[in-house]
Amino acid sequence: SVQPDEHIVKNEQYKALANSIKGLKENEQLIISLFYQDGLTFTEIGQVLGLTTSRISQIHKKAIFKLRNNLKEAL
Repeated sequence: SVQPDEHIVKNEQYKALANSIKGLKENEQLIISLFYQDGLTFTEIGQVLGLTTSRISQIHKKAIFKLRNNLKEAL
């Protein structure tokens, strides 16, 4: 069972993550969404966006770096 205070902390973390994602560039948001929500591979995302797998990997890495830094500041 989840304690009420744990639930509040999780909620705050989800809100901070959602706000951080909104702060990303549009293509970064799209790659994060396609990878984590839709379960596409970097190769599949690259085919959808007309980019190489390597470029998708670079954009993903940059987006994750930004999210980590934003979340460190927010939490």
